[in-house]
Amino acid sequence: MPTSVSARSQLAVVPQCMLALTVAGAEGCRTSAGLPADTGSGARAGQLLVPDENGRIDRSTSGSTGIQGHWFAAADTDACQKDGNHVARECSFFVSPDPRAPNFQRTGDLGMCTVGGAAKVLARPDGNIDWANMWGARIGVTLSDDGPYDALAHGVTGFAFHMDAEPPPNTGLRVELFTLATSGSPAVWGGPAADTSPVHAGHNEFRWTEVGGPAFLNNPPPFDPTQLLSIAFTVPSSPSGPKSFSFCISQLAALEY
Repeated sequence: MPTSVSARSQLAVVPQCMLALTVAGAEGCRTSAGLPADTGSGARAGQLLVPDENGRIDRSTSGSTGIQGHWFAAADTDACQKDGNHVARECSFFVSPDPRAPNFQRTGDLGMCTVGGAAKVLARPDGNIDWANMWGARIGVTLSDDGPYDALAHGVTGFAFHMDAEPPPNTGLRVELFTLATSGSPAVWGGPAADTSPVHAGHNEFRWTEVGGPAFLNNPPPFDPTQLLSIAFTVPSSPSGPKSFSFCISQLAALEY
């Protein structure tokens, strides 16, 4: 198993190229950059959802949105090994944060940062691709401690966030919206037309009309923003090869009417 980096401050200087030693075919190298101000003409402030030092968003800080939850990290590591019977080096992993830690700590002004690798998805003994146990890695935030979050009842029409750097080519980042009805195959910003989201460096934002899919389902259920569980930033596994990732999400905001 890879060793997790507990000192989050190191994320500001951890280059992606270090992962090339662990993940074959790593796509490029970069270092987390400082957080620039959003100056694009299309940027809208919305209601900022500011986590505390332990990644917790309290309702007292989220305005009329009523959002209250916590940041988390999850990868296919355990399912890949235990259910898929793959060896550790074949599975997705985090260098940081440690998904087993009780809290996902913020990295100063950089926000919520992660470094790791998404696996090359392999075939099971029966010859079928093991998507169920080799899905990749994600960070995200839950939206309510009291069951599903009703975005429409709170006047929330979408989300905005800041990405610290341009995703490397072919990383395939998905912004996923988990709901009660789609907890196994969540809807995606940009779906069902595309398999990944149009994420770019700097300010990003989307409304519910831009969420759907996922593209790999023939008849996905309609996206229901009244039953939201979480928003997640996922690097999916791929049959073409393993992928390294290194990015920070900050300035997450709920867009309102």
